[in-house]
Amino acid sequence: MDVLVNCGGILVKGTVENTTLEDYDHVMNTNLRSLFYMSHLAVPHLIKTKGNIVNVSSLLSQRT
Repeated sequence: MDVLVNCGGILVKGTVENTTLEDYDHVMNTNLRSLFYMSHLAVPHLIKTKGNIVNVSSLLSQRT
């Protein structure tokens, strides 16, 4: 493995008043936990190949 590209995310529209904890957990698991977990799994292989991790993010939340 030469590179891991983490590029996945979701947005659940809502406010702190109407967003459920389940919605919040779903967003955090998709946007943050998955990035950490995939990186964790890839690091041993990337060390061997001197590979890289690329994390892609979005500014969508700032536009909504």
